[in-house]
Amino acid sequence: MALLSFDYAISLQLIVQVKVDFMLKVLQTLLVGIIVDFYWFPVAPTFALFVNSKMIMAVVGVLILSLQVLRKRNYSTPKSLFGATFFALAYSACNLVAVELNDTFDFSYASYITTFFVWLFAAYTAIEAIRWRHQKVTISLLTLYLSVVCSLQCIIAIIIDKFEAAKTVVNSIFYISEEFFEEIDRLYGIGAALDPAGTRFAIVLIMIAFVLSLDEKVKKEARSTLVLLISFIIISVIGNMISRTTSSGMILGLLVMLLNTGLYRMTISADSLRMFKIFAPIMILGITATVILYNTDSYTRSLLRYGFEGFFNWVETGVWTTGSTQTLATMWRWPETTKGWIIGTGRYGLFDFGTDIGYCRLILYSGLVGFSVFALLFVYNAYVFITKYRRYRYMFLVLLGMSFIIWYKASTDLFMIYALLYCFDDEEEMGYAPKFSL
Repeated sequence: MALLSFDYAISLQLIVQVKVDFMLKVLQTLLVGIIVDFYWFPVAPTFALFVNSKMIMAVVGVLILSLQVLRKRNYSTPKSLFGATFFALAYSACNLVAVELNDTFDFSYASYITTFFVWLFAAYTAIEAIRWRHQKVTISLLTLYLSVVCSLQCIIAIIIDKFEAAKTVVNSIFYISEEFFEEIDRLYGIGAALDPAGTRFAIVLIMIAFVLSLDEKVKKEARSTLVLLISFIIISVIGNMISRTTSSGMILGLLVMLLNTGLYRMTISADSLRMFKIFAPIMILGITATVILYNTDSYTRSLLRYGFEGFFNWVETGVWTTGSTQTLATMWRWPETTKGWIIGTGRYGLFDFGTDIGYCRLILYSGLVGFSVFALLFVYNAYVFITKYRRYRYMFLVLLGMSFIIWYKASTDLFMIYALLYCFDDEEEMGYAPKFSL
């Protein structure tokens, strides 16, 4: 009897220990998720408007790196990072020359090298947090975190818009221009709004599509596949309601997944069939719920009509157009002098030219010289990771294409994803030997 009691006590202790370990892992994962969110969607607290979460994380990143160097007595910087630093420094120099020659005092992009390193050190904090929780960092693991973060931001945006109490709490903690968003009648999350949010959503949608298509381990893990597929749907739908820039990543992501099925070769792989067994029920339920809500709820209908305005206009009028594309069509502005074409006008942040188009604003600021250097930075980043991670070489080609697509609408750049990638080595992917058959 005493032996049975002892065994029972040991079993109970083990069960309690397992539950405690599980809860600790859950809490650690939540903490890491918050850190990744504050990196991906920087936001300033109401009590310190002069600093945002990205800046704070950059300081933490410097401290972490300094402690690691002191402990190990050495630190090897990736050689590829020197090339990226050179282009960022050269771009800053071009912008500084443009400002000085035009005597404008508009230093919006003249300090790009500072922005470059802030992103880089903040990314180091996010990557070290993931490493602390999982003892490794991989492209697929990073994609999982980013997909969940973006999905939650989409859900938070709906909650903020739907419930006044939630809006009051969020706006009391984080600095958000409530009057501005009410004036333009747009959804916003915690630091996630407008084209910057749409750009980040688009990046993550592309990454989800490639991870689902290429990562063998993810294909075999039903839970990871389910999380990524649900995230893809949430970001595609609600992300477009926040910013229609999301649609570029959605369309490219869908094309990637469609091509991966092998339909263009008149064959469907077993992995694709397994994924569609999960994807099909989710899509059926999602489409059914969307149709019901569209026909019964005016709030949902208005959001859907805004997010997918181009699609609705195409169905109803036969022309794919949106209010923003019509507005952008009137915003093409170019330099009026040879000097302006070469080195720009040195004006960007003042919005003197009345245009949102990225190509126009960047060329007007520092001319074709500055723009070319800036574009080369992203060509270089893509090249670095195409050669480093051969399995994902097409993903980085698509992300490079996204850089140039985004500039048709805004001057936002994609360095935030490359900063993360510069901060770790995915050993499994680095050992991958590509197959040369399509």
